[in-house]
Amino acid sequence: MSDKKIVQVQEGSEAVIAKAKDFWGKYGKVLSIASIAVIVIAGGWFGYKKFVKEPKEVKAREVIFRAEQYFRMDSVSLALNGDGQNWGFLKVINKYGGTEAGNNANFYAGACYIKLNENEKAIKYLKNSAAVQNRHRPELINLLQMHMVIWVSIKMRLNITKSRLPV
Repeated sequence: MSDKKIVQVQEGSEAVIAKAKDFWGKYGKVLSIASIAVIVIAGGWFGYKKFVKEPKEVKAREVIFRAEQYFRMDSVSLALNGDGQNWGFLKVINKYGGTEAGNNANFYAGACYIKLNENEKAIKYLKNSAAVQNRHRPELINLLQMHMVIWVSIKMRLNITKSRLPV
């Protein structure tokens, strides 16, 4: 009796193996291509992130540092255009616009143009700033509260409602 059970189990396992071979025969090429494609895409994404995006972000943070210091000292012209040795926000935007530092440079450039009373340019840079889009920057609110008259025109042009801004 135990011999019959062993034979049935062996026949059952042979059937499973035969089905697996048949399945691999039908779909093996498709599965191989799909798995290789997933590996290549994942490797490409990781490689881009690690070897392109991260070094670019580090470099952008390094070059924006001095412009941020000029902004804090209210040297608006130096903050925007740089001092000859160090970059200003405008050059950071041109070279590293897709990075977090580039988004911050858009915010700071807009803030500089508000201080210079150049509203059209301020609107242009603030629209490109993630700070306005995501409302993560309390500095934006403080700056705009200090310049309330300008804020009214910027608010109208950016289509920001009171309900979107934290008080």
